[in-house]
Amino acid sequence: MVTVVNSLLGWAVLAVLEGRLRQARTVFTALALAVLAASMIAIAIEGASHGTKLMLVLLHITVGATLVPGMLHTTTARVLSWPTQHRV
Repeated sequence: MVTVVNSLLGWAVLAVLEGRLRQARTVFTALALAVLAASMIAIAIEGASHGTKLMLVLLHITVGATLVPGMLHTTTARVLSWPTQHRV
């Protein structure tokens, strides 16, 4: 459930960035990588076994590697299709 909520928040951030910045994709990617790095720090200081920490790291990397490109793919589709919808 936490992953779903955080993913939706990330998608909302991407939507806001798209509305305000020309380089929204670049800024979003940097922000997403910073959040992923912060989650790694949180895992490192967690008082859990090494096996648990390894599984958490793999889970975070898998989710990030799936969601970030997927979200960026949705922006590409909108950006490329936008001019064709508004032609006169």
